Amino acid sequence: MKCKKILAVLLCAAVTASLCACGGDAGTAPGAETTAASAASLAPETTANVEETAPAEAISAESLEEESVQEEAPRAVIAYPLSGDDLTITMSFDMPGGVGTRFTDFNEHPIFQEVENRTGVHVEFVSAGGMGDAEALTLWAASGTLPDLIPNAAANYPGGGEVAVADDILMDVSAYLEYAPDYDYYRTRTPEDEQDSLTDSGYVVELTSFFSEDLGPSTGPMIRQDWLDALKLDTPVTYDDWHDVLTAFKEAYDPAYTFLLPNTISAQNNYFASGFGVLSYTANARGRVTDPFYQVDGKVKFSLLEDEFRDYIALLNQWYEEDLISRDFVSCEADTNGPDLAGYVTSGETGIWFGDVSQMQSYDDSATDAGFHCVAITDPVQKTGDVTHFDSDRTGLTSYSVAATCENPETVMEWVNYWFTDEGVLLANYGVEGESYTMDENGKPQYTELMTANPNGDTFKTCQLLYTMIMVPTVVDTSASFGLYSDVQLEAQKIWSSNIDDAYVLPEITMTEDENNELSSIYSDLSTMISEKLIRFIIGDESMDNWSAFVTEMEDMNAQRCVEIYQTALDRYLSR
Repeated sequence: MKCKKILAVLLCAAVTASLCACGGDAGTAPGAETTAASAASLAPETTANVEETAPAEAISAESLEEESVQEEAPRAVIAYPLSGDDLTITMSFDMPGGVGTRFTDFNEHPIFQEVENRTGVHVEFVSAGGMGDAEALTLWAASGTLPDLIPNAAANYPGGGEVAVADDILMDVSAYLEYAPDYDYYRTRTPEDEQDSLTDSGYVVELTSFFSEDLGPSTGPMIRQDWLDALKLDTPVTYDDWHDVLTAFKEAYDPAYTFLLPNTISAQNNYFASGFGVLSYTANARGRVTDPFYQVDGKVKFSLLEDEFRDYIALLNQWYEEDLISRDFVSCEADTNGPDLAGYVTSGETGIWFGDVSQMQSYDDSATDAGFHCVAITDPVQKTGDVTHFDSDRTGLTSYSVAATCENPETVMEWVNYWFTDEGVLLANYGVEGESYTMDENGKPQYTELMTANPNGDTFKTCQLLYTMIMVPTVVDTSASFGLYSDVQLEAQKIWSSNIDDAYVLPEITMTEDENNELSSIYSDLSTMISEKLIRFIIGDESMDNWSAFVTEMEDMNAQRCVEIYQTALDRYLSR
């Protein structure tokens, strides 16, 4: 079971790959009446700032698939704007890329201006000053100057949120959830969501976002459909099919990278390995490593100790010898949406690759190779009808924690809560009505030309950063980005979702500080040995006949102890 932060509260499609707030009474703010009414088409009915509470709209079984839904109860009323003398909070916040340079103070951002008007809360923004989240947290904790709201703090603190609470760095906000009824509604919307929201001791340390729907990965395998058509080949499904197609591509077109499988993009390699029922393991010079741990029916497994992983490596070795995968895969830097990949794809240097759905249309539009047309295909499997058990999309979501030094946690929670009301969800995803979006005749939000044909020439992704705000905890409407996608892109989302589930994915387990230290100590040496050996197996410098000796070497280096540590943490999670 994978920990999903998934709620079918908005009607639409696809993960917002480009970026990786609660309702008001009709008389609260200008435009609130229209916004609140329109929001009903997007999210379960909120009770914030209305005279009578009502249960949230029933979630569809189709949207949640097999996830169970708890009994819904009316939510408490939070009246916005808030009243009181001290309505100022501090928040660590840095916008990505060059967008942050557009503002001397983030209170100049139109969404933060709007949310201050609607909530009555003033935010003083604290910059990390170019430091990473973990480095900034360490500095603030040492100096005792923690902002009230800190991004990714629980994940970055040694030992996690539970230790951070014990060390008086972060706050267990479970006692303040009454000030965030709309957030708490989403936090407990399914048993899995509630389980994910807690530490092993039952603390609530992270205030997280949720996706509107889980419609699968936003990246996956793509193929030259025009090459398939020219060679009168069917779309490949199994590994044998892939082998036949790649062989035909190699003979007919002699591309430099018949199957572009970069070693450095470990998540992509996992797509390819998942048909064997395991996770892949790759590393590069920058030290990025995929931890190949997963679970089957509550029992943790380590891919490299499984027979299926040997079969996966044997296949890579065979295809490497046949010149079907990238000969320089060890050093290849073709990221899923990077310029190197685009160049390889559009110039005819590869026939199958792993890419991002957001790039598909641009491949077709910019291709220099005559007749170019690409489509999505499913991850390969052993035989037709097989399902892979690893969700290949693990897009992160915004997570904030409240500092233990916060003097007004009630106000902080009420401000966070706003982003989870109907009105706040619309504001976060679409901006200000009449400026960045309007409502169509069906009561659905539609972006204006400010977003789709920006007069300053800003791209849609840039406009999302300038005129919306899903970088705060909120419900992310996955249709917000995909509303502008082509039919081919939308079809890709369906294809990549068609033969996967997430049954083997580890949930968001929490390690203790001692467990983290022991695991790091063992895994540091183990991973170095593994990455070096696997490359030798794949390129043929090490015979596959030596695989048993390789397994013994891993066991001698305490690989099984790593499994035990993960198992202990998983058991604690399952007993929450």
